[in-house]
Amino acid sequence: MTGFCFPWQGRIVVIAPECMGFRSLAAMAFLSLFLILWRRPGLMRSLLLAAIGVGLAVIGNLLRIAFLLGVMWLSKSDQLYFVCHDYAGFTLMFVEALILGTICDRLCRKATPDK
Repeated sequence: MTGFCFPWQGRIVVIAPECMGFRSLAAMAFLSLFLILWRRPGLMRSLLLAAIGVGLAVIGNLLRIAFLLGVMWLSKSDQLYFVCHDYAGFTLMFVEALILGTICDRLCRKATPDK
């Protein structure tokens, strides 16, 4: 078996290399870079936005793994686990992108003078 293996509820859980979150990390880093180049928030805000993007990818992957372990624990059938596995990553990636876009918008918002 390749990947990270550990026992869970009488089963052996294998986290394959392609499920370890490297793709979501790369996607969030690319999205952060795209937002930085598009919005040009300045050096400090750019660094902050890049760090937030990486942090969101790590936290999102940990939440995905915890969710899937919870599904495995609650479900007696592996069929529900595999259905959830396919959609959990896409859903969390979409939420992470929305959060990053919202944070970028708030960081890049210019102060408007009161009228």
